[in-house]
Amino acid sequence: MRAEFDNITGTMTAILVAVHEAMREAQQDGTRAKLALQATGWVKPLVSAAGGIINGGSEGDVEYIMTH
Repeated sequence: MRAEFDNITGTMTAILVAVHEAMREAQQDGTRAKLALQATGWVKPLVSAAGGIINGGSEGDVEYIMTH
């Protein structure tokens, strides 16, 4: 479980660092907004998976909590 959690959090960090760099280089606000939306789509399922590991519940339980 720990290795899986570390993998998930490492992936989240890599995504956020890459998006941060891309947003710093983006010239248009619309481009930054698209990058933020994409990052949300990539990271949200990983947050759910990490929450499931932390809380011992299923990803579906965490997803329900995050959307309500």
